[in-house]
Amino acid sequence: MAGCCVFHLTEISRVALFTFQPIRRPRKARVEVPHCRAKVKVRVRTGGENRTAPETGVRAAHDCSCWGWSFRKRGEGLSYELPVFLEGQKMKKMKLAALLLVVGALGAKAQLVESFSDIQFWTGSGENRSALVLQWNDGGTPASLAWGYRWSGNATGVGMLKAIAGQTTVSPAGDSGTVFETSNGADARLTLSIERYGFGDAIYAMSFHDGIVARTRADWASGYWAYSIFGGNFDYTNWGDPTVLTYNTPGSATYSSVSWFSSPIGASDRELVDGSWDAFHFASGFVTNAVLQPDAVSVPEPSVVVLVAMALVFFMLRRRVNE
Repeated sequence: MAGCCVFHLTEISRVALFTFQPIRRPRKARVEVPHCRAKVKVRVRTGGENRTAPETGVRAAHDCSCWGWSFRKRGEGLSYELPVFLEGQKMKKMKLAALLLVVGALGAKAQLVESFSDIQFWTGSGENRSALVLQWNDGGTPASLAWGYRWSGNATGVGMLKAIAGQTTVSPAGDSGTVFETSNGADARLTLSIERYGFGDAIYAMSFHDGIVARTRADWASGYWAYSIFGGNFDYTNWGDPTVLTYNTPGSATYSSVSWFSSPIGASDRELVDGSWDAFHFASGFVTNAVLQPDAVSVPEPSVVVLVAMALVFFMLRRRVNE
């Protein structure tokens, strides 16, 4: 079998990886490419089934393609660029397995938060714990997502938000081109934009991009970011009423104990307590909606990126031999 090269196919968790080796012995599948002829035939053996691909037609010597691969002779060797795709039931099963792996990797992490123990993404350090819930009210799923925050000493609602958001920018109200300050937090998928007014800071926009789903809402144009809390101890007055009221509710790590309260104070003034929950939920059309039980936002894993790349190889690079 001189003058030929063999591509050995090895299956790992039903995802095909290709390696280039000299001829030694048959494996589960092999593709033989005579690179000394202008016409190329491909012989495939899988599961005891032998089939021969159609001829590719007359091509220039040392420059040909077959079943998705581009072959070019360089000196005495053969180089290759794109993957060989096997037709038939075996390949269909491999493609389905790759799709299921990607969907499983992206969807398996979704989990309804019943307690702090269900939250997967945590940042900060300390003996106290609080939860952040974001709800875009854009019709997407999951409707709301939850992060966890550990802290000691004193901590505020906006401090937790900045610690989690991958990037935060603070600009003057109505002037996004000027930046007063920036900060970086734990989750690069989440970005936060704050506008500064004479009376204090207000959230303008929050965006979440995980490579598959994009969630974003901007303040004042089509609604605003409402702020609800659970757990804390502070005095406050309602607008136009001088009567001093007190909010005094202990925190809880269990979501079934949470009773959301529309915060009368801003996130900068809101002091966290152990077991507290903070929710920013977008009031589309300036109409507030109830905070929904959140799903745990997943911790991004490199394996998900690899699986997505493999799926793209299967579904975007596959092509037939041009006649």
